[in-house]
This record gives sequence, structure tokens and C-alpha cells, in this order.
Amino acid sequence: TTIFRMESNCVLVPFSYGNFDPSETESFVYAYESIIGLWLRAWFLSKIVDFPILPLSKMDGNFPIHGFYNHMDVLLPLCLKSLILRCCSLLPQSPSSRSHIILDNSHMEVFFPLVGVLASCLMGEANSGDDSDSSLKVALSSTDTVLDFLIGIATIIHPQQLAEMLVKFFEVLREGELTILEIEIKWTHESVQ
Repeated sequence: TTIFRMESNCVLVPFSYGNFDPSETESFVYAYESIIGLWLRAWFLSKIVDFPILPLSKMDGNFPIHGFYNHMDVLLPLCLKSLILRCCSLLPQSPSSRSHIILDNSHMEVFFPLVGVLASCLMGEANSGDDSDSSLKVALSSTDTVLDFLIGIATIIHPQQLAEMLVKFFEVLREGELTILEIEIKWTHESVQ
């Protein structure tokens, strides 16, 4: 469990449909829950596990995850806007009160795989072309969309939850880089110095 500082004035945001299960076909109440739920369902139904770094050009074109990833420049801002509107509706309307948002564990169980999928797809996109510079440029522009989403989330959720999502994002990126380069590096305090 995570321990939060400043918990006394925080508002807990529950996931509207209990726990997320990618095999279930229930519909969610809020737009961001529906989009992210369908996105993750597409990933899990593609029979891809543990966020492998596969070049997007070499993946089977029938995977529905391609449609979500190719349109994330629209879907991620839509998810962010929906989440912000939901959180704002739960906060007290008094301008003098300052409250923080804490997402419940069900939200975090959805956001962790989402961040992993995004990082994995970014690494796959960077590794997809024959000309590494052109595929890297495309991946960097996609990274801007993902970073805008994470920056937007940073404005509403508790910093500890954001830190956990960023750790997951960078872990998947690091594992992807090491897999692509086919090297093994142990990231410890001593090896970084």
C-alpha cells in the first residue's frame, strides 16, 4: 500500500465499475474509463503480455492495439479531459479549500498497464523502421503526446501516484532499450556513478 502525505484534505476517486478485468465486457460510466478499458482489452486480446518491445511495423496488422496507438493524439487528451472533469466534480466548490485527488487502487491497476503499453509502443515505434533516424523522429513526436498526457495528470492526482506511474513508464523504456540493444546492464547506484 502507498502512504500519502497530506491525506487529510484529499478526495478519493473510485473507479466507477469496481475492479478492472480485461476479459469482462462491461461498459464504464466515464469516457476515460471506457477508452482506457477498451485500449487495455485490445492489448490483452492481442495475446501480448509483459510489455514486449516489438517493432510496430513487424506486428500483425490485425491487432486492435494499432488503432488505439495510431489515434492516441486524440484519445489521450480526451481521457485526460474526462478524468479532469470527473475529479473537478468531486472537489469542494469553495475557493478557500485546497484538496488533492487520490485515485483508488482500481484506477492505479488500470493506469499502470496503460503507461506500460504506451512505453512499449513508443519503443516499438522507435525500433520499427530501417532508417533509425526517421523512425526515431516519429517516436519522439508520439512521445510528446504521451508526455502531455502525463503532465496533465500531474496537475490533478497525488504526486506519489504520479511518481509510481513514471517509475513504471521509465522501467518499461529502460527494459525495451536493453532488449533492443541486446545488452544487460544492472541499474544500481554504483553502476550509474
